[in-house]
Amino acid sequence: MTIPGSLLFEMLLDKMHGFSLGETVYLERRMATVEGGWFKGPELSGIVDGGTDWIVVRADGVRDLDVKLTLRTERGEPFAMFYQGYRTGSADVLARAAAGEPVDPTEFDYRTIHRFEASGRLAWLNGVVAAGIGKRNADGLLYQIYRIG
Repeated sequence: MTIPGSLLFEMLLDKMHGFSLGETVYLERRMATVEGGWFKGPELSGIVDGGTDWIVVRADGVRDLDVKLTLRTERGEPFAMFYQGYRTGSADVLARAAAGEPVDPTEFDYRTIHRFEASGRLAWLNGVVAAGIGKRNADGLLYQIYRIG
């Protein structure tokens, strides 16, 4: 699947640690800490400094994602990226993905909408809305993020 628009960047989140808060008023709440990764694209490249993912596992098995990350360009310029979305698939596919096994992106849906907060030379990002397609592989969570509009 491709998204209409231009590739903003590809991003790999390769150092993630998670845990579950258990059953809460929102069903199961999971937390993931992102401790590293990289992004690379035609206009922006650099590293992922870190962030968090607040995940709700819904009764139908869908994972609702709410992620906040800080990124730093190769020139050392920091900016923030916020995204929400969902991940869903069969129980078998989700178990394989959670175990870090490669899963074909056609076997599940991992879709996100991204916004940014930046200053200085990167202030143009404040007006960007992007859509992402994610997949898990042996290296971590890989996204293709497309600027839309």
